[in-house]
Amino acid sequence: MPNKPTYMPITLASAQLLTASYVTTSTVGAIDVRGVSQVTVYREYAPGTGETSNTLEIRVQTSVDGTPTNFHIEGSLTTTTPSAVTDNEFQYQSASTSAGTTYLGVPIRIPIDANHLRIQVKETGVATNFGTCTIRVVLRYI
Repeated sequence: MPNKPTYMPITLASAQLLTASYVTTSTVGAIDVRGVSQVTVYREYAPGTGETSNTLEIRVQTSVDGTPTNFHIEGSLTTTTPSAVTDNEFQYQSASTSAGTTYLGVPIRIPIDANHLRIQVKETGVATNFGTCTIRVVLRYI
């Protein structure tokens, strides 16, 4: 009989204040994902007071050794000609339309083949007041 997968929920950031630049989620930073087959990212996004039409942007990065300068953005490669390869960064976005509302994005399921995971967030379209986000991940071990 095959082993059943086990799951571990982790909060990476709780009501973290956003900025216009990518910052690593503050509660944990990078997490050890050795032996993990899939990561599911859940996010709650609340735009700042009086803000509309802002966007939460999320970047998922992995590393084999966890060195701060050795994280790579998840993405894909496409080829248009035999000599041209384009690197496509995966960027996840949650849009807002009104202040005072918390937006729950669709869960992001990511197959993983690395030792460390880091999630970075930023907010764009801000006129005056930055919002907050909570990031939770569920690690799936098989």
